Amino acid sequence: MSDQIVGMITEYNPFHLGHKYHISETKRLLNADAVVAVMSGSFVQRGEPALLDKWVRAAAAVSGGVDLVIELPTLFAVSSAEYFATAGVHLLNQLGFVKQLSFGSESGSLDNLKNAVTTLSHLDAKWLKARNANPELSYPALKAKLMKAEGLGAAETPNDILGIEYLKAINALDAALIPFTVKRAGHDYHDLTLEEARPETAFSSASAIRNALLSGLPPETMAKAVPTQTLDALIAAEHQYPSSRKRFDLLRYRLLLHTPQSLSQIHDMEDGLPERILAAAVTSQDYEALVTAIKSKRHTRSRIERVLSKILLDIPFSLLGKNREQLPNYLRVLAFNDRGRELLKRAKKTAGVPVLTNVKPKDLNDPLFGSQLQFDLRATALRAMLCGQAPAVSDFTQAPVYLR
Repeated sequence: MSDQIVGMITEYNPFHLGHKYHISETKRLLNADAVVAVMSGSFVQRGEPALLDKWVRAAAAVSGGVDLVIELPTLFAVSSAEYFATAGVHLLNQLGFVKQLSFGSESGSLDNLKNAVTTLSHLDAKWLKARNANPELSYPALKAKLMKAEGLGAAETPNDILGIEYLKAINALDAALIPFTVKRAGHDYHDLTLEEARPETAFSSASAIRNALLSGLPPETMAKAVPTQTLDALIAAEHQYPSSRKRFDLLRYRLLLHTPQSLSQIHDMEDGLPERILAAAVTSQDYEALVTAIKSKRHTRSRIERVLSKILLDIPFSLLGKNREQLPNYLRVLAFNDRGRELLKRAKKTAGVPVLTNVKPKDLNDPLFGSQLQFDLRATALRAMLCGQAPAVSDFTQAPVYLR
């Protein structure tokens, strides 16, 4: 194997034809010998439990062209774009052999994204003044406003936003990763329209696929949107997707145990938000009503859902801090093929943090990574509960998936 190994930071919720396109285009354009994906586990960056479990999604990714899938730890997977991107860049860099980072973007222009990063760094001095002048705006809205004032709009679309964070993380960590972007093909990230045909680049978004399935459409209707392995997994999981009702009930119980003071210790809280959440929990009848009642111009839906997931998982501020104070301290393997197996052998010599294949109870006591790892186990068990399953398949019993 030569040394052109490319990394990706992903969610695959679920793995669909657009993801497969990104992998194949990356391999073609970069002449890549292998692809390593860092993937969210049982919960994703939107603050939701993943539609399919992490081993199933990782196996679908390997079937679709990835060689090795590493889990993005839950603490970082359910956090802001900055945490998500920084953790992913860090893990790819810690492997010691990944040379490039490939990501999708709406703009398809690495130069535009680099210009946005430069502009954002120049805006640091203006940020506090802008925040004081616009207290009602959310962080994304304020950032977009400042970027527009500078003549740049790259901070407005989801994949471009993440792309900017990847570039910032590479700079902040001085990571040995060369960035590369593939222009997003198919429907927009938030588009809920399912593609009826199956042309080469008319891909349905993951949001559209999830929305259709959770609305009651049978998995077979996704045949033109996802590869065969994902379709089979969706059919097998039908009627066992994570329940919004169960999530709301568990959340309401958790909130009964909190005061504004104790809730303020959860990561990503800010002044006024604990009181707003507790008040909404009293009057809301379901999860959607709860999110709507909390949401404001200052607090976006995605931010609220991430905070609610951190309440469910009981993630304290002290464990993550802010501004990249903490980084993942382990590389957890979810799936691989023969090429990935060779990469794992190599990682034993090159990785800067421990590589975990089979997780054992004693790992939770490890002084380096045990406190982070426990939240992956907690998220896996919680997701199983939300699917109406006993958590029989757990992080202690499920080995990485090996696709020969």
